[in-house]
Amino acid sequence: MSNTAQTPVSSDAETSLLAMLSACRRRGLRAERDPGTDGGVVISHDPRVITLRLMANRWYRPAPDQTVRSVAVGYRGAEDAIARNLVTELMGRL
Repeated sequence: MSNTAQTPVSSDAETSLLAMLSACRRRGLRAERDPGTDGGVVISHDPRVITLRLMANRWYRPAPDQTVRSVAVGYRGAEDAIARNLVTELMGRL
């Protein structure tokens, strides 16, 4: 995920970004905007951290091998379902 071509976040994307932050926080995860990436969110439950980025109406995260590739985790509008999956991954419970 490169930061070379950042574009301003649209109002629809902003709504999705706020929905992701809210969905994660309601489930007890720490969620903040990624200051280095437009449309990015940093979600954590110490010591685990996941970075998501909204691109082309989908949420992406870095590939498990931490290469430059990204893996889609869900569509825009599915923030609650994505947050539920992150709780399981980060906290080891539902």
